[in-house]
Amino acid sequence: MANKKISDFLLYRIRYSAATTCMILLLFTVLLFSGFVMPAGLSAQEMQSASESIHTPMLALNGEEARHLINLPYHLLQKVSIYVFGVTNLGIKLPSLVLAFISIVALYNLLRLWFRKNTGILTSIIATCSALFIFYAQLGTPDISYIFWPAILLSSTSMLAYSTKLVPLWIIISAVAGALSLYTPLLIFLILTLVFTSFLHPHARFIIFKQSWTILALAAFIFTSLLVPIMIGIVNSPQIIFSLLGLDNLKSITANELWTNSAPYIQLYDPFIANIVVPVYSVVVLLLIIIGAIQLITTKYTAKSYILSILFSFFLIGVVLGILPPAFTFIPAMVLVTYALNYIISSWYNLFPLNPYARVAGLIPIFVLITGICLSEFSRYSYGISHSPPISSVFNQDLELLHKYLSKSSNEKLAILPATNETLFYKDVAERTKNKSGNRPIIITNPQEISSIAPAYTIIAAPEYKSSTTPPTDILVSPTSMDSARFFLYKNTYK
Repeated sequence: MANKKISDFLLYRIRYSAATTCMILLLFTVLLFSGFVMPAGLSAQEMQSASESIHTPMLALNGEEARHLINLPYHLLQKVSIYVFGVTNLGIKLPSLVLAFISIVALYNLLRLWFRKNTGILTSIIATCSALFIFYAQLGTPDISYIFWPAILLSSTSMLAYSTKLVPLWIIISAVAGALSLYTPLLIFLILTLVFTSFLHPHARFIIFKQSWTILALAAFIFTSLLVPIMIGIVNSPQIIFSLLGLDNLKSITANELWTNSAPYIQLYDPFIANIVVPVYSVVVLLLIIIGAIQLITTKYTAKSYILSILFSFFLIGVVLGILPPAFTFIPAMVLVTYALNYIISSWYNLFPLNPYARVAGLIPIFVLITGICLSEFSRYSYGISHSPPISSVFNQDLELLHKYLSKSSNEKLAILPATNETLFYKDVAERTKNKSGNRPIIITNPQEISSIAPAYTIIAAPEYKSSTTPPTDILVSPTSMDSARFFLYKNTYK
């Protein structure tokens, strides 16, 4: 019987399909775990985002409500999610989880086009387990847009260069994604990067100008039409330009401010110092990013090197000014990681070009490296989100506690006296929540009102309104908060 080649084995032929399937299953598992199995609760930013989404009027699509234009696509998506699932952890977080899933799929598509499938899969696995990614994936705020839009834009525009199928569709997708991304602050710099590359790089210019002028005109029309609300909004309220450019919170540049802005990236000895899991990238990932940056410097003439070089110039300015959110660095950082992995694997293969045993043996340290990075990153997230006081104190499970109590409540009338800074959010909760009898709780904004309604209601008071004379009949507690007593209940009496 003739000797079989390695390509004759089924496992070899399906290796990429099997690896891609495992990556998708891992992504689904990680998102399921971070979103529902071990949630950190809700932060003040998520409550604010939910309220803003609920109160985003349809007139914002006409540009008449300028203040609602910032992150409008995300807020509309979250508005739909809350309408379907209510003001719950699921309704608030689901849009971010969905966008996070699409982001990793788009990132993999981008990396397999720019590099090779094997390094694309490896980097996508690292990205899936990254503490930074998991944190933003479960956070029900528009911050996930800084990962989603770059992944979609770079992936769709790259399809124009690497694919000959459905080119008109990718042009339309790029136009839609480009227009909608401009509603997110700072993403105009990504659009400018792509525009500069299309004019500066000869191959990029060739790809653009060889397309049908009809398709380009249609894409331009769609792009402009989707930007009409923001154009009208700028005319009505010119100050939103500063928000879109990320300059609304601009501070003076001092040595202390510069250190504060860069600390989440380079301060490796004091983890978990901020409202995100820091350092943003672990030591090993940071070393891979540095190796990738060196490879980028030596690769001067490709379109992707133009894109990354221009983008990192914007990033450097953003870090100095303190306007750059860490999520915005994620996709470029993963591209640099892919550069590094591609260099490491290629270097090993070049050492043993004709020795199949050595090539297979090289998979062992790569497997150990990727496994170690994934376990380390996932541990950083899970331990940081549950045991780090600066992070855990930002989140609370008050909404879940309240929903559990309301689901057990039958005929009693409920009045909620929330914390002062959470009144608007709990008004939205009350308007969309019922107990078993179909009664909605009422919201009290003035503690002086309690005396008149206390005999007929069960008062659910936030800790700041705890009665100093009346003992509570029950206390709703959370094991994840530093102040475990979250609500004090007073049945038919409150003094």
